[in-house]
Amino acid sequence: MIDVKNYPFSGWRAEKKAKAKYLLGIVRFCGWGATIILLVSFMFFRS
Repeated sequence: MIDVKNYPFSGWRAEKKAKAKYLLGIVRFCGWGATIILLVSFMFFRS
């Protein structure tokens, strides 16, 4: 049996945690992409 009193709050917390993880993944991915692009362009302009 689901604890009705605690269910919405725990569900909201889990959703918030999942969203934070998702955003962190995007930020990390963008950070890696930006780093690679900067390195490639730096090497390209140096040559």
